[in-house]
Amino acid sequence: MGSFSRIDVRVPRTREGGFRPFFLEPYKRTSYELEELVVAMYQGGCSTRDISRTVGALIDGRYSASWVSKITDVVQEKVEAYRNRPIKKWYPIIFIDGTVINIRRGSVDGEVVYVALGIDEDGYREVLGFWLGGSEGESADIWKEILYELQRRGLKEPLLFIGDGLKGLSGAVGEVYPKADFQACVLHKVRSSLKKVRARHRAAVGEDLKRIYKQKDEASFKGAFNEFKERWGRMYPKG
Repeated sequence: MGSFSRIDVRVPRTREGGFRPFFLEPYKRTSYELEELVVAMYQGGCSTRDISRTVGALIDGRYSASWVSKITDVVQEKVEAYRNRPIKKWYPIIFIDGTVINIRRGSVDGEVVYVALGIDEDGYREVLGFWLGGSEGESADIWKEILYELQRRGLKEPLLFIGDGLKGLSGAVGEVYPKADFQACVLHKVRSSLKKVRARHRAAVGEDLKRIYKQKDEASFKGAFNEFKERWGRMYPKG
């Protein structure tokens, strides 16, 4: 039965009764692996009834849908606590972007997930929050609501927000954090630039653009930018 089979373990007795084997937690009624399996199946979109049937078949027992719900409810509580936690540190730089993922709500459909990622003063990255926005597409109005929520949670005014070219996004940032600058994401700028380039030139132009934005000081950046203009400026004067 693998890791879920019954094992008889004889625990040595010590004079003061303080010995515990490192692999066996005292008084634990369910195995860590079993809980992980339930959570993984739940994340994969299985219903509580599907999970209870599968777990029962694997370990030859009866596990109700309500038992599965108790485990998944704990996960939901942890997720909500994480999403609503107070923001105590200052993050000079904030990345904001929406990505489409498939979510099961009866049927599986693509929905926008809004993600805010902060970089603190030591350069560490942390996800500040994520929000489901539905299937209508990314919206600057929703971003404005999210930024106000982050502000209520304690997010102090950053120096810089970085996002894509979504219409109205920079205005939403400016309304909530008027002193912060807004910059379009380099990746989105590169993608936008490459759309204006002939297919046979895209790889070379992409490498030359990478050489520009990977420079570490202003002089090197300007030098790489001038080289780029010399090579591609005549061929793509409106780029």
